[in-house]
Amino acid sequence: MHAEHPYPNPFEILRFVLRSLDLKQSKKRLDELVAQRAYDPRELDQAIQLYVSAPVEKYMGQPTAAIASKNLTRFLKSYMHGTVGKISVDGVSRDTVLSILSTATFKDQVIELMQELRARLGGPHLNIWFSSQASTVSTILDWIKDSFTGWNSYFSDLSKEQKDMLSSWSRGAELPSAQSILLLGNAGSPSMTDELDWQKIKTWLFAARAIDFVKKSAAGLQLLDDARLALWGANDHVSVASEIQHHQRMTLEKLGADYQLIARLQHELKRTIKKQEPNLYRGIIDQARAQILASLEYWIDWHDARWHVFSGQLEEALALYKRAFSGSLFRSGENQKAIIDESLVVAAKLRNPDRVFLKHLKWTLINFGYDIPSISGDRPSQKVSDTIEDWEIERWDASFGIVFPIEGLFPGIQYDTHQSALGPLVFTDTSAIKPDYRNPNRKLKIGETWQRAMPQLVWFSLNEDAAVCEKLIEKGARVDVASETGDTPILMALEALNVTEINEVDLVRGRSPYRTLDDRLFNLLKNIPHKTKTLNDRTQKKRLLPIISAVESGRLDVVQTVLEMGADPNRRGKTDEQTALNVCLKLIGTIKDPELAKKHQMSMPITPEALDAIRRQSHGLSGFTVEHQEHTLKRNTENGLFGEALRLLIEARNRNILQHMTIAQLREIAKLLLGAGADPNAEHASPIKGYTPLMLAAELDERELFDAMLVAGGDIQKKYREPKTGRAVSIAEIARDFNAAEILQSLEDISSYVTIQ
Repeated sequence: MHAEHPYPNPFEILRFVLRSLDLKQSKKRLDELVAQRAYDPRELDQAIQLYVSAPVEKYMGQPTAAIASKNLTRFLKSYMHGTVGKISVDGVSRDTVLSILSTATFKDQVIELMQELRARLGGPHLNIWFSSQASTVSTILDWIKDSFTGWNSYFSDLSKEQKDMLSSWSRGAELPSAQSILLLGNAGSPSMTDELDWQKIKTWLFAARAIDFVKKSAAGLQLLDDARLALWGANDHVSVASEIQHHQRMTLEKLGADYQLIARLQHELKRTIKKQEPNLYRGIIDQARAQILASLEYWIDWHDARWHVFSGQLEEALALYKRAFSGSLFRSGENQKAIIDESLVVAAKLRNPDRVFLKHLKWTLINFGYDIPSISGDRPSQKVSDTIEDWEIERWDASFGIVFPIEGLFPGIQYDTHQSALGPLVFTDTSAIKPDYRNPNRKLKIGETWQRAMPQLVWFSLNEDAAVCEKLIEKGARVDVASETGDTPILMALEALNVTEINEVDLVRGRSPYRTLDDRLFNLLKNIPHKTKTLNDRTQKKRLLPIISAVESGRLDVVQTVLEMGADPNRRGKTDEQTALNVCLKLIGTIKDPELAKKHQMSMPITPEALDAIRRQSHGLSGFTVEHQEHTLKRNTENGLFGEALRLLIEARNRNILQHMTIAQLREIAKLLLGAGADPNAEHASPIKGYTPLMLAAELDERELFDAMLVAGGDIQKKYREPKTGRAVSIAEIARDFNAAEILQSLEDISSYVTIQ
C-alpha cells in the first residue's frame, strides 16, 4: 500500500475553506472527492460553483461571491499547475509539506483575497485581522459599531437572546454560525435594519469567523503570524521548492547506501539506452523494493514497469504503471508527467486499450497543467468519450516507438507498429474504389499508410462525386452517417464550399490549393431531412462544424439553409473553440486589412491552445504531448522554412477570401446568426483570451454589427484581461486603442441610458 500523499488535493483545501466559513454542512460528494487523486477536472469547477459561489452569494451577496470564487479558482489552478505539478516532495512528510505551503503559499492567498474584498467593499485595515491574541470577530464587531451609525439603535432593539448571542461572539466564547450571521438582518425593527449595509457587515463577519476558525490549530496560528509579518514587510519570501529541497537532502542522508540502488536504476533503466541481461536489472529492482522507503514505492513500481516493457510484457507493465501512477499523484512533481506519458502509450498499445485508465491519465494531465481538455463541456462525466477522442488513443499507440525506441528494449524484443496511425492518411488511386449500390450503407476501409473506416456515402462526398452520392441516396443510403472521426456527407458538402481552406501540399507543388466551391452536392443534400445532431456534431481532430463551414463559404444562402436545417449558432468548432459569429467577424477583419490580419497570424502567441491545434493537424509527426509540439515548432522556426511556408499559406488563403467574399455579405451573415440566437458575449481564446464577438466588432469599428449585438444582449460592461499585465480592459478602451470612431460615437449615443466603464 502506498504511503499517504503529502500534497492535499484541491477538494481538501476547498472543504477546509467551507468549514472555516461554516458552509460545509452535509456535502457527501465533496467528501468523496477529497479522497480521490484522479478526478474529472470539471468536478472542481462544479464544486466551486455549487459549494462556494452559490452559498456565498446567498449569505454575503453577489459581489463577494464573484470575488471569492474568482480568487479560489485562480489560487487552486496556480497551486495545481505551479506547485503540485512541478515540485516533487518525495521523502517529505505531509505535516512538513502543509507547514511549508502555509508559510510560502496559503498566507499570500489569504492576504490577496482580503485586499480585494476591502478594495471592493471598504472595511477595516488589514493589520487588525491577523492578531493571534484577540478574537477577530470581537474586533470586527467593534469596527461595525464605530463605522455604522445605526448599529447602536439596531442593537438596542434586539431581544435579550439576540444580544446575548452577539455578546458571546464578542467575548470569543463561541464562533458565529453561518445561519446566525445570515439572520442578523432579520432581527431588530425594519427601520433600524434598513439603515445598515448588511452585505458588508455579513461579509466581514464571515471573514472574521473564518480567521478565528483557522486560529484553532498551531498551523493556522503560524499562517496568521506569517500573514501579519508579510503585511508589515517584516518577513522574507519563502520558496516552496527551496524549503522542500532542504528537507529532501535530510531524507537522502537517511537512505545512505540505499541511494546507490536508486541511482543505478535511474541510469541503467533509461528508455533510450542499450541494456544488458534482463535478470541483472531484475535483481536490482527486487533489492530496492525490499530496502527503500515506502514513500518511494511508486518510483520502484515505475522502473519495474519499464523492465516489463523492455521484456515485452505489456499487461504486467500496465499493472505496475497503474500502481506507480496512483502512488506518484500529489507527491512526485514532474515525475508524474513522465509516468503518465509512459502509461499512455502502454495502455493504448494493448490489443484492447485500457480506456478507463487512459481517461484517468488524461484527467490528471489537465489537472496538473500538463495538457488541455480535448472535449469541451462543463459537466463532469464518467464516460470515456466525454474526455478522450478516438484519434488520441491512435496517437498514443502510434507514439509507443517514440517513447520506447527499439534500441532501448532488451535483446530480441520488438513490438508490432504496422497499424499505427502515424502520418497522413494516403490513398493514391481513388478511382479504384467503386460504389456498391446493392449495399448503399456499406462501410469502406480507406488508406494505404493506415486505414480509416467510413460509410461509402461519406467517401464519395469527400471526393465531391455528386452523381454517385445521388444514386446511393436513391438506393437507400442514409445521410445521417459519419466516419470514425465524425466526417458527415453534409459537412463534406459544406467543406467543398469553404473559401478559407488551403491544401498545403498542392500549394507547394504549384497546383491550385483551393476547394472547388462546387455546390451540387450541397444542393442535393440540403433537400433531404437531417437529424439535428448531424448538423451540430463536429469532427474530432480539426473540430470541423457545419455552421462554421457554412460561414466560411461566405454565402448568406448557405448559412441560412444550414440554420434552417437545425444548426445551433452557438456551437463551437475549429481547434481553438470558436463560435460561427466570431469566425464571421474575423473574416470581416481579414477583408478590411489583409496585411494586418497576416501580421497577427504570423505573430500568433504560442499558447497551449495553439500547440494543441498543431498537434491535431500534424498527423502525429510532431509527437503527442504539448511539449513535443513546442519543440517541433521551435525547431521549424529556427530553420527559417516554417515562417516562409506559413507566409505563403496565409497569403494564398487571404487572396481566396478577397476574391470570393464581401464585407456586405459577411455583415448580413453576422446579423443572420444574431437573429438565430448567436451570443455576442461568448468568450474566446483568440484573438485574445477573454475576447468576445462584441469586442471584436468594436476593434473593427463595425458599428452596424456592434449596434445589432447590443440589441441582441451585448454586454458593454464586459472586460478581458490583458495577457501580460493582467489589467482588465473595457470595450470603450478597445475602441479608443483602435481609433474606432464609429464605435466611440455609438457609445456616446447610449451613454445617457447606461453607464459605460
